[in-house]
Amino acid sequence: MEAGIIVNTHGLRGELKVVSWCDSPEVFEGFDYVYAGGVKRTVSSARCHKSNIILKLEGIDDIERAQQLKNEIITVDREQLTLREGSYFVVDLIGLDVFENTRRLGKVRDVLQTGANDVYVVRGEREWLIPAISRVIKKIDIKAGRIDIELLDGLEGL
Repeated sequence: MEAGIIVNTHGLRGELKVVSWCDSPEVFEGFDYVYAGGVKRTVSSARCHKSNIILKLEGIDDIERAQQLKNEIITVDREQLTLREGSYFVVDLIGLDVFENTRRLGKVRDVLQTGANDVYVVRGEREWLIPAISRVIKKIDIKAGRIDIELLDGLEGL
C-alpha cells in the first residue's frame, strides 16, 4: 500500500524527507521496513518533522544515494498497518454496494476527505454524497461487499 512520497533529502547523511499519505504521520515510526525504488529497505529511524517524516534507511548513507530516491513512492505491506475499530482502508471501500434498506443506491466510487468526516461518493442511477458518520452509516461489511445506510432527512432530495 502506498504510504507516502520522498520529496527531498534531509542533511548530508542519507536521510529522506517524506510526505506521509497516512492518516497520521507517526505511523512511519512503527515500520520495520518499507519499499522505496522498488526495493525492500530496513528502516533505521523515522521521526516527525514539521508535518513530514525524516526517514533513514539502511544502506542509504550519503546525500548522493538519498537523491536517487527523490520522488519515489514509499509503499508498505498491508500487514504493517493497523486500523482502529470501525476504520477502513479507502481501497477496501471502493466498489462496495450501498443499500438503504433493500434499495441499492449504487457503488462507492470515491472517498472524499473533508476534514470533518469522510464523504462516500456513490454512483448508481444518480450520484450520492454520503457522509461517513454513525447516524448514516449503519454497517460496513467488507467480506459481503456492502454498506448499509440510513439516509438523513433532506439527503434524499439532493
